[in-house]
Amino acid sequence: MGWLKHNPFKLSREAMLFDSPLYILKAFIGVLLAYVIFSRQSFIGRDMISVLFGMMLTLEPVSMAGVRSGIDQLKSTLLGGVIGFAVVWAGGVNMLTVPLAVSLTLYMALRIQWRTVPAVAIFTAIYMTQYIQYDALGMPSMPLTLALRLSALFSGILVAVIVNTVFSHLFYRRMVTKRLVFNLEQIAMVCRDAAANEIISTFKAFTSISEDLSVLDHMLQDLKLRGHESLKGHYQSLIDDLLKMVHYMQNLILNHTDDDRFFIECSHWLAALAVCMEAHVPCEQYDKMMAHDTIMIKGNVTAETTIRELIKLIDTQIREIKQKERSE
Repeated sequence: MGWLKHNPFKLSREAMLFDSPLYILKAFIGVLLAYVIFSRQSFIGRDMISVLFGMMLTLEPVSMAGVRSGIDQLKSTLLGGVIGFAVVWAGGVNMLTVPLAVSLTLYMALRIQWRTVPAVAIFTAIYMTQYIQYDALGMPSMPLTLALRLSALFSGILVAVIVNTVFSHLFYRRMVTKRLVFNLEQIAMVCRDAAANEIISTFKAFTSISEDLSVLDHMLQDLKLRGHESLKGHYQSLIDDLLKMVHYMQNLILNHTDDDRFFIECSHWLAALAVCMEAHVPCEQYDKMMAHDTIMIKGNVTAETTIRELIKLIDTQIREIKQKERSE
């Protein structure tokens, strides 16, 4: 019966904090809607792969992120589509023009933004050489092929934006809270393991957390657009102070602090704050778990004192957020 204790079908805590079950449900509903609406449509229905794949790539936790993702896909599709159109129009489809379309798309993508090459652009360049549409006279038509690709992609993006908007409107508050819980737990874990890990490993872990917090910061723009300015303000201050705290911790790591007790104490505080953030009851229930001004100050006095004050401030901000949630 050991399998009951370790359910192989159960998602990890991290996946639960990132609302993976909600994402799976959202994907199911999005695919269902897109298929029902467009599969029988005479033109767009020819390319349900673009509809469904574009829809899945546009599913995001908040609606604005989905809109930005959709716009990026359309830009990439235009890039690959126009290049594929030109190559096939000039040289037909053969063993040279197919790789040429892909290579030119790669080149132009790198010229525009050298750090990343959008997979959607590559897919569209291949699409233009392998899924050519025929007009009413039975002649190959590159304009029709590009129009089909763009129409199908736009349809999928539209469905995703609608689904994103509905879901984010219903679940946005718990979504932000869960991600903050995740980040608090991650910081606590890195602090706890700081003594055992190499300096560079700990520093990279803090850098990854900073990136996660920056992503969460962008998500808050959706709260502002929905008129939740006061709630956004509470979250914004909390995220800003978490970022400051992580940066000060990185400073301590780089200065080779030899007092591991400080990070252990921070770990206890932050773990308790995560419990408080996640709880459905007042934070006062967890005061016993919180250290009472016991963090040792020994090494970098300025950085450690600042971190301690930031933790206290974060504690206050979390209490204010929980009070605000209970009052609404």
